[in-house]
Amino acid sequence: MLTPCLIENREAALHERLDTLASFNRHVAHDLRGPLVTMAAAAERAQQSLNSGDTEAALRMLGLLAGRAQDLGRLVTDLLALAEADEAPLHPEPLDLTRLARDAIDDALAALRAPARVEVSLQALPHTSGVAVLLKQVFVNLIGNALKYSSHTDHPLVEIGVTQQSGEPVIFVRDNGIGFDATQASDLFKPFCRLHCDGFAGHGIGLSLVRRIV
Repeated sequence: MLTPCLIENREAALHERLDTLASFNRHVAHDLRGPLVTMAAAAERAQQSLNSGDTEAALRMLGLLAGRAQDLGRLVTDLLALAEADEAPLHPEPLDLTRLARDAIDDALAALRAPARVEVSLQALPHTSGVAVLLKQVFVNLIGNALKYSSHTDHPLVEIGVTQQSGEPVIFVRDNGIGFDATQASDLFKPFCRLHCDGFAGHGIGLSLVRRIV
Protein backbone atom coordinates (compact mmCIF):
# COMPACT_ATOMS: atom_id res chain seq x y z
CA MET A 1 0.00 0.00 0.00
CA LEU A 2 1.30 3.42 -0.92
CA THR A 3 1.42 5.66 2.12
CA PRO A 4 1.75 9.47 1.85
CA CYS A 5 5.33 9.20 3.11
CA LEU A 6 6.23 6.59 0.49
CA ILE A 7 4.61 8.64 -2.28
CA GLU A 8 6.54 11.72 -1.16
CA ASN A 9 9.82 9.80 -1.13
CA ARG A 10 9.18 8.41 -4.62
CA GLU A 11 8.29 11.85 -5.96
CA ALA A 12 11.48 13.28 -4.47
CA ALA A 13 13.53 10.48 -6.03
CA LEU A 14 11.86 11.07 -9.40
CA HIS A 15 12.53 14.81 -9.29
CA GLU A 16 16.16 14.12 -8.40
CA ARG A 17 16.56 11.76 -11.38
CA LEU A 18 14.91 14.29 -13.71
CA ASP A 19 17.22 17.06 -12.49
CA THR A 20 20.21 14.77 -12.94
CA LEU A 21 19.06 13.84 -16.45
CA ALA A 22 18.60 17.50 -17.44
CA SER A 23 22.08 18.36 -16.16
CA PHE A 24 23.51 15.29 -17.87
CA ASN A 25 21.94 16.28 -21.21
CA ARG A 26 23.38 19.81 -20.98
CA HIS A 27 26.85 18.46 -20.30
CA VAL A 28 26.60 15.91 -23.11
CA ALA A 29 25.53 18.60 -25.58
CA HIS A 30 28.43 20.82 -24.48
CA ASP A 31 31.04 18.05 -24.64
CA LEU A 32 29.85 16.84 -28.04
CA ARG A 33 29.65 20.31 -29.55
CA GLY A 34 33.28 21.21 -28.75
CA PRO A 35 34.94 18.43 -30.80
CA LEU A 36 32.45 18.87 -33.63
CA VAL A 37 33.18 22.60 -33.94
CA THR A 38 36.92 21.91 -33.96
CA MET A 39 36.52 19.14 -36.56
CA ALA A 40 34.45 21.37 -38.84
CA ALA A 41 37.04 24.17 -38.61
CA ALA A 42 39.93 21.78 -39.22
CA ALA A 43 38.21 20.26 -42.26
CA GLU A 44 37.56 23.73 -43.71
CA ARG A 45 41.18 24.82 -43.17
CA ALA A 46 42.46 21.56 -44.67
CA GLN A 47 40.35 22.19 -47.77
CA GLN A 48 41.65 25.75 -48.03
CA SER A 49 45.25 24.55 -47.67
CA LEU A 50 44.77 21.93 -50.38
CA ASN A 51 43.25 24.52 -52.70
CA SER A 52 46.29 26.75 -52.19
CA GLY A 53 48.73 23.86 -52.65
CA ASP A 54 49.95 23.88 -49.03
CA THR A 55 49.88 20.12 -48.43
CA GLU A 56 51.91 20.36 -45.20
CA ALA A 57 49.31 22.58 -43.56
CA ALA A 58 46.54 20.35 -44.89
CA LEU A 59 48.17 17.29 -43.34
CA ARG A 60 48.42 19.08 -39.98
CA MET A 61 44.72 19.91 -40.10
CA LEU A 62 43.83 16.35 -41.09
CA GLY A 63 45.88 15.08 -38.15
CA LEU A 64 43.98 17.43 -35.85
CA LEU A 65 40.71 16.26 -37.37
CA ALA A 66 41.62 12.60 -36.77
CA GLY A 67 42.62 13.32 -33.17
CA ARG A 68 39.38 15.10 -32.36
CA ALA A 69 37.40 12.29 -34.01
CA GLN A 70 39.16 9.83 -31.70
CA ASP A 71 38.32 12.03 -28.70
CA LEU A 72 34.69 12.08 -29.77
CA GLY A 73 34.69 8.30 -30.18
CA ARG A 74 36.08 7.83 -26.67
CA LEU A 75 33.45 10.18 -25.27
CA VAL A 76 30.63 8.24 -26.94
CA THR A 77 32.09 4.97 -25.65
CA ASP A 78 32.25 6.40 -22.11
CA LEU A 79 28.67 7.65 -22.33
CA LEU A 80 27.45 4.24 -23.49
CA ALA A 81 29.28 2.52 -20.64
CA LEU A 82 27.76 4.96 -18.16
CA ALA A 83 24.25 4.37 -19.52
CA GLU A 84 24.65 0.59 -19.62
CA ALA A 85 26.02 0.30 -16.09
CA ASP A 86 22.51 0.52 -14.63
CA GLU A 87 21.17 -2.06 -17.07
CA ALA A 88 23.86 -4.73 -16.85
CA PRO A 89 22.49 -8.09 -15.68
CA LEU A 90 23.91 -9.11 -12.31
CA HIS A 91 25.09 -12.73 -12.26
CA PRO A 92 27.71 -12.93 -9.46
CA GLU A 93 30.44 -15.55 -9.73
CA PRO A 94 33.55 -16.41 -7.67
CA LEU A 95 36.32 -13.90 -8.42
CA ASP A 96 40.05 -13.66 -7.82
CA LEU A 97 40.39 -9.90 -7.29
CA THR A 98 44.19 -10.07 -7.56
CA ARG A 99 44.00 -11.49 -11.06
CA LEU A 100 41.21 -9.06 -11.97
CA ALA A 101 43.28 -6.10 -10.75
CA ARG A 102 46.37 -7.35 -12.61
CA ASP A 103 44.40 -7.52 -15.87
CA ALA A 104 43.01 -4.04 -15.19
CA ILE A 105 46.53 -2.67 -14.64
CA ASP A 106 47.58 -4.02 -18.05
CA ASP A 107 44.53 -2.46 -19.70
CA ALA A 108 44.97 0.91 -17.96
CA LEU A 109 48.67 1.10 -18.85
CA ALA A 110 47.95 0.24 -22.48
CA ALA A 111 45.08 2.72 -22.77
CA LEU A 112 46.95 5.67 -21.27
CA ARG A 113 50.36 4.78 -22.67
CA ALA A 114 51.75 5.45 -19.21
CA PRO A 115 55.51 6.00 -18.96
CA ALA A 116 57.59 2.88 -18.27
CA ARG A 117 59.02 4.53 -15.13
CA VAL A 118 55.68 4.35 -13.31
CA GLU A 119 55.68 1.95 -10.36
CA VAL A 120 52.49 -0.04 -9.80
CA SER A 121 52.30 -2.01 -6.56
CA LEU A 122 49.63 -4.71 -6.21
CA GLN A 123 48.99 -6.46 -2.91
CA ALA A 124 47.29 -9.83 -2.69
CA LEU A 125 43.56 -9.12 -2.72
CA PRO A 126 40.81 -11.33 -1.29
CA HIS A 127 38.62 -13.69 -3.27
CA THR A 128 35.00 -12.64 -3.47
CA SER A 129 31.92 -12.98 -5.66
CA GLY A 130 30.70 -10.41 -8.15
CA VAL A 131 30.28 -9.52 -11.82
CA ALA A 132 33.75 -9.75 -13.34
CA VAL A 133 33.23 -7.41 -16.31
CA LEU A 134 31.83 -4.65 -14.09
CA LEU A 135 34.37 -4.95 -11.28
CA LYS A 136 37.20 -4.97 -13.82
CA GLN A 137 35.83 -1.71 -15.20
CA VAL A 138 35.94 -0.28 -11.66
CA PHE A 139 39.61 -1.21 -11.38
CA VAL A 140 40.43 0.08 -14.88
CA ASN A 141 38.91 3.48 -14.15
CA LEU A 142 40.43 3.88 -10.69
CA ILE A 143 43.87 2.72 -11.81
CA GLY A 144 43.65 4.82 -14.98
CA ASN A 145 42.87 7.90 -12.90
CA ALA A 146 45.74 7.15 -10.54
CA LEU A 147 48.15 6.74 -13.45
CA LYS A 148 46.95 9.95 -15.07
CA TYR A 149 47.06 12.20 -12.03
CA SER A 150 50.44 10.92 -10.83
CA SER A 151 52.05 11.22 -14.27
CA HIS A 152 53.47 14.71 -13.54
CA THR A 153 55.39 13.59 -10.45
CA ASP A 154 59.07 12.64 -10.54
CA HIS A 155 58.45 9.07 -9.40
CA PRO A 156 54.84 8.06 -10.14
CA LEU A 157 53.57 5.42 -7.74
CA VAL A 158 50.22 3.63 -7.81
CA GLU A 159 49.27 1.20 -5.07
CA ILE A 160 46.38 -1.28 -5.08
CA GLY A 161 45.75 -3.06 -1.82
CA VAL A 162 43.37 -3.99 0.95
CA THR A 163 42.82 -2.70 4.47
CA GLN A 164 40.34 -3.49 7.24
CA GLN A 165 37.51 -1.24 8.36
CA SER A 166 35.10 -2.43 11.04
CA GLY A 167 36.24 -5.98 10.43
CA GLU A 168 35.53 -5.81 6.68
CA PRO A 169 38.13 -5.84 3.88
CA VAL A 170 38.21 -2.57 1.89
CA ILE A 171 40.01 -2.38 -1.45
CA PHE A 172 41.89 0.84 -2.21
CA VAL A 173 43.68 2.42 -5.15
CA ARG A 174 46.17 5.07 -4.05
CA ASP A 175 48.66 7.30 -5.87
CA ASN A 176 51.18 10.03 -5.13
CA GLY A 177 49.81 12.45 -7.69
CA ILE A 178 48.27 15.89 -7.60
CA GLY A 179 45.49 14.98 -5.14
CA PHE A 180 42.33 16.99 -4.50
CA ASP A 181 40.56 19.00 -1.83
CA ALA A 182 38.85 16.48 0.46
CA THR A 183 35.87 18.81 0.89
CA GLN A 184 35.15 18.32 -2.82
CA ALA A 185 35.45 14.53 -2.76
CA SER A 186 31.75 13.93 -3.45
CA ASP A 187 31.94 16.09 -6.58
CA LEU A 188 34.45 13.68 -8.14
CA PHE A 189 31.72 11.12 -8.70
CA LYS A 190 29.32 13.44 -10.52
CA PRO A 191 29.18 13.11 -14.33
CA PHE A 192 31.42 15.62 -16.15
CA CYS A 193 32.68 17.13 -12.88
CA ARG A 194 36.47 17.52 -12.98
CA LEU A 195 38.56 19.16 -10.26
CA HIS A 196 41.72 19.21 -12.43
CA CYS A 197 41.39 20.13 -16.11
CA ASP A 198 44.70 21.78 -16.98
CA GLY A 199 47.18 19.28 -18.39
CA PHE A 200 44.93 16.23 -17.86
CA ALA A 201 42.77 14.76 -20.60
CA GLY A 202 39.36 13.27 -19.92
CA HIS A 203 35.65 13.93 -19.80
CA GLY A 204 34.86 13.45 -16.11
CA ILE A 205 32.88 10.25 -16.64
CA GLY A 206 35.18 7.54 -15.28
CA LEU A 207 34.43 7.98 -11.59
CA SER A 208 30.72 8.39 -12.28
CA LEU A 209 30.86 4.98 -13.91
CA VAL A 210 32.70 3.58 -10.88
CA ARG A 211 30.02 4.91 -8.55
CA ARG A 212 27.19 3.50 -10.70
CA ILE A 213 28.78 0.04 -10.78
CA VAL A 214 29.61 -0.07 -7.07
